Amino acid sequence: MGLYLIATQSMWLDPQLWVSVFKAMFGLGFVIFVHELGHFLVAKMCGVKCEKFYVGFDVPIKIGPLKLPAALFRKQWGETEYGIGIIPLGGYVKMLGQDDNPANAEAEAERIRVTGDDGEPGELDPRSFPAKTVVQRMAIIAAGVTFNLIFAVVFATVAYRMGVSYTPCVVGQAIPGDPAWVHGLKPGERIVQIGKQGEPNEHLRFTQDLRAHMYLLNDNQDVDLLVESVDGKSRRWVTINPNSRVMERTSHRTIGISIPQSLVLVGPDSMPFETANKLVGNDGDRVTAVVVGGQRHEVSSNAQLMGLLSEYDDKDVELEVERKLDDSTNSGVNHETVNVTAPPQPWRRFGMIMELGPIVAIQQGSLAEEAGFKEGDRIVSYNDQPVGDPISLADRIANLAGQEIVFKVQREGSSGEVALRVTPGVPEVPPLLISGRVSLESIGVACELPAKVAKVIPNTPADRAEIEAGDQVVSVQFLAGDGDATIERLLRKSGDMDQPTKLDGKAYHWGWVFSSIQELPETVRIRVEMQKNNGQMAQHDLESIAWAGEFNQDDPTFNPNHNVQATLLTEVNTAASWGEALSLGARETWEGVGQVIAVLKRIRQVGKNLGGPGSIVVAAVSEASQGWARLLVFLTLLSANLAVINMLPIPVLDGGHMMFLLYEGARGKPVNERIAFVLTMIGFVFILSLMLFVIGLDIRRYS
Repeated sequence: MGLYLIATQSMWLDPQLWVSVFKAMFGLGFVIFVHELGHFLVAKMCGVKCEKFYVGFDVPIKIGPLKLPAALFRKQWGETEYGIGIIPLGGYVKMLGQDDNPANAEAEAERIRVTGDDGEPGELDPRSFPAKTVVQRMAIIAAGVTFNLIFAVVFATVAYRMGVSYTPCVVGQAIPGDPAWVHGLKPGERIVQIGKQGEPNEHLRFTQDLRAHMYLLNDNQDVDLLVESVDGKSRRWVTINPNSRVMERTSHRTIGISIPQSLVLVGPDSMPFETANKLVGNDGDRVTAVVVGGQRHEVSSNAQLMGLLSEYDDKDVELEVERKLDDSTNSGVNHETVNVTAPPQPWRRFGMIMELGPIVAIQQGSLAEEAGFKEGDRIVSYNDQPVGDPISLADRIANLAGQEIVFKVQREGSSGEVALRVTPGVPEVPPLLISGRVSLESIGVACELPAKVAKVIPNTPADRAEIEAGDQVVSVQFLAGDGDATIERLLRKSGDMDQPTKLDGKAYHWGWVFSSIQELPETVRIRVEMQKNNGQMAQHDLESIAWAGEFNQDDPTFNPNHNVQATLLTEVNTAASWGEALSLGARETWEGVGQVIAVLKRIRQVGKNLGGPGSIVVAAVSEASQGWARLLVFLTLLSANLAVINMLPIPVLDGGHMMFLLYEGARGKPVNERIAFVLTMIGFVFILSLMLFVIGLDIRRYS
C-alpha cells in the first residue's frame, strides 16, 4: 500500500520543494512554447501575419468583485503581441484570418477581405492564413507536432547524456499463483529483453518498458522474457501468458511481479502518522549487514535482506547501516556505520481464522508438482494435523524442512482423501500475502485465501462482534479513529479505503485487507459487511490486536519483514557519448508515442486512471525533485503525448484542422461553412467535457 510515501504537511516548508515546483512549471511551459513556436516559425516562413503568440490563454476572469488580468505578461513587438495568459492550460498563435472559435469565424472572414476601390470587400489579404495554399496551411498546422517530436528527442538526448535514474526491470517478488511465480521467477532476477525481436538490454525499466509492454498486448497474448539470474552468470527464456486478475486496479494484464526495493530505508520522517516510530532506522540509512546472535551476514540486495529478516522473524535483529552525516567540518567523512534494532513485529489481527481455499497454481518443476499435487486440490491436513490458520501455514511447513510430510487433500472425482508425500526444502523467499493467496514456497503451491471465516478465537474483537464460522466477508471499509483527521485524509487519498470495497477475490481480497492493516496506525478499524450463515447481512466495526500467541500459544506469527521499509531500487543509465545519447533519446520518444497510442486504444479500460492538469503538475514536480535528467525524460513523454493528442482528427485540435485541409485538397474547395461550424462545436464540446472529466478525477485524487 505504501502509505509511508505520502508526504507530510511540513513538506511545503521545504525550499527544495519550491525549487522543484519552479523547475516543473518552467519545463511544462517550455513544452507548450515549443509547440506554438513550431506554428509561429512556419507561419512566418509562409508569409502569414501572426497577431498573437501566447503561452496560456488570455481570457479575462471575473469572480464577483474580483477581476483578474487576462495576461500575466504581454508585450507588443513588431506586428505580434507576445504574452503569458492567466489560464495555464495550453497556448496559441493567433494568425490573421484564423480563429478556433466558430463564433468569430464570420467576423474574421470579413476582416481579412481587402477593400476594393468601390468600397466593397474583395480578395483575401495575401498575408492571411486562408489565403495560403493547402500545402502551406498543412505545413503550418503540422509544425507544432513536429517541433514537439524534435524537442522530445532533444530533451531525452540531453537527459541520457546527464544520466537518468530509473527503477530497473528486476523481480521484487513473484506474486504467488501468478504467471511469473508459476514459471519460477525469483527475487533479484533481472528481465533483460521483452520479446525475441531486438537485443538484450541491461537497462530495461520496470514501468516504462515492462509495464508499458503489458498495455500493448492483445487479450490472451503470450510475452517472451529473457531472464538473467541473480548472479548474472546465466540467462533463460520464459514464455508467459499474463493474466487479467487485477485489471480492475491496474487497467492492464500483468505477469505478477512486484517493484524491486533497495537497501535504503524509509524512516519515521517520511511517515505521515505518529506510529512512525515503529519503523526501523532513519530516512536514507543504507543496510550493509544483518547481525543475529553475534553472526554478521553481509547483504547486497533487498531480496537477501528480506530473506534474513524472514528467517529470524521472531527474534531481535540488528541492522548494520551506513548513515549520512552533515560534513560541516569538511573532514571528508560523509557517513558513519551504526547498528539499529529491528524487533519482532506481531501480526495485527481481528480474531478471525479464514478458510484455506483450493490450490490455484503449482510451480513448474517444484516438489509439489513431483509429488502429484493438482490445481483444485484442497489441503485438509499435514501429518494428520489440521491446516489451521492459513496465515501461519507457510511458516509451519517451512519449520519441517528436510522432514517427509504426508499431505491429505480433497480432490474432485475422488471418493476419499488423497495422500501425497513430500519433503519440503528451505523456502528462498518469505510468503507474500497481499496477493490474496497463501503461498507454500517450500513445496511450490499457492492456495486461495477466501474471505470466509473458519474459526473465531474467543475473547477477540471478532468474538465480541458475534461473528461465527461460516460467515463471509463481503466488503471492507477502513475507518480512522475518532477525531483523527490526518489518517482520514490519508485513507481518502488512497482511493480504495475511504468507502466500502467489495472483496472480489481478484483485485481486492482478504490478503489485501490483512496486509493493509499491518501498515496502518493501530487506531484504524475496519467496517466489515458480512453475509451470515442464514443468508442475512450484518455490519461490524472491528479493531485490530497484536497477535503473538496470546490467544493461541501454539501458533504465534510475526510479520516477516520486521516492519523494515525500503525505498524503490534505482539505477542510473548514462550514455557514454552524444551518439549513444541521441539513439536513446530517439528510442524514448518513439516508445512514448507508442505508449500514448496504446492508452488511447484502451481508453475504456484505463479512463479512470487518466490525469488532468493537476496530475501532470504533480508528476512533473515529483520528477523535477529527482533532478533535471528525470524532468527532461518526463517532458519527452509529455511532448509525445501532446503530439499524438493534437493530431487526433477532432475539430479544434491540429488533427481536426488537418482533416479539413485534406478534404479541401482532395475536393478543391473548403468544407461547407455550416458543416465545419457544427463539427467544430461538437469537437469543442467533446474536448471541454474531457477536460472537465480529468479535472474532476484530479479533484477526487488530491482532495
